[in-house]
Amino acid sequence: MSGPTPEIPALSVVVIAGGSAKAVDRLIASFGARTTARVEVIVVADSVLGFNGDAREVVCHPGTAAPAMRIQGMRSARSPFVVFVEDTSVCDPGWLEAWMDSARDEGIVAASGPVSLDPGASAVTSSVYFCEYARYSPGSLPCPAGHLAGNHFGVRRLAILDVEAIHETELADSLRRAGLAPAWINTARVRHVESAGFARAARDRLRFGFDFGLGRGRHDRSSGRWLGPLVGLGIWPIQVARLTVLAARSEQPWPLGRFVTFFPLTLLLLALWSLGEWAGWTIGLAGSAARRPRAGSARSALRATGQPRSRPGGCTTGPGGVSAG
Repeated sequence: MSGPTPEIPALSVVVIAGGSAKAVDRLIASFGARTTARVEVIVVADSVLGFNGDAREVVCHPGTAAPAMRIQGMRSARSPFVVFVEDTSVCDPGWLEAWMDSARDEGIVAASGPVSLDPGASAVTSSVYFCEYARYSPGSLPCPAGHLAGNHFGVRRLAILDVEAIHETELADSLRRAGLAPAWINTARVRHVESAGFARAARDRLRFGFDFGLGRGRHDRSSGRWLGPLVGLGIWPIQVARLTVLAARSEQPWPLGRFVTFFPLTLLLLALWSLGEWAGWTIGLAGSAARRPRAGSARSALRATGQPRSRPGGCTTGPGGVSAG
């Protein structure tokens, strides 16, 4: 005789871990009180962390990138609505309730929320924030609705095809083309608190830029796609100007001053990102014949069942709910 069927959670939260059990515990603690039956938490990492928080753990191959970790976390999730958040962040009060409300709203297919910078953040952490999340600063104008912050967004399972990775930019683009632009949940706020060294920050900007450019180059079908790498070389000063405006318009009183203080370091990290994006885009165009699908039509996905057809390659379920590569 089989036991009772486990209740399907109203919300699944997938934590993308960078290798620190302390950071994972810090993030889970910031969720506040939650009912296990209504909210499940899944931690995805590339090694066994041994954290103390109440969550299931999925372990992938060493060096697995965040987009691939997301799809593995989604395939382990049981709720129709999945929120991805990185352990470089902590959540403000009311964060979990805001996402629970969003999951109940059938009109929301995907969404993101504000990302603020912790006041005590280091110079490197502040510069990383301005490179990655300035457009999502609380009170930013224009409102970043229609976009997804890489460290903090939610999506319905029906909007994801059986892909190898979930890239927030490609997903947002696909949804906008289908007339299903991501929503902006102003009450679902996180703070960027990562304390990273310069070597890691520089390496990550170069790698993230390369991965972004590679994806663009592989999937760009426009007639002028070969101009992309050339245009990309001139985007750097535009990025700098845009970030300055975003910092000035934030509702927080201190970001502009901090942005100016760490301006040289931010410029260097932006340059590394631009270099990586240019290289990735060039290689992606040259190897477009060997493209592999990453994101499909959101409209087609919403007509599908939403259930993954296979587990990520190389992952098997281990004891205690831990998946091992």
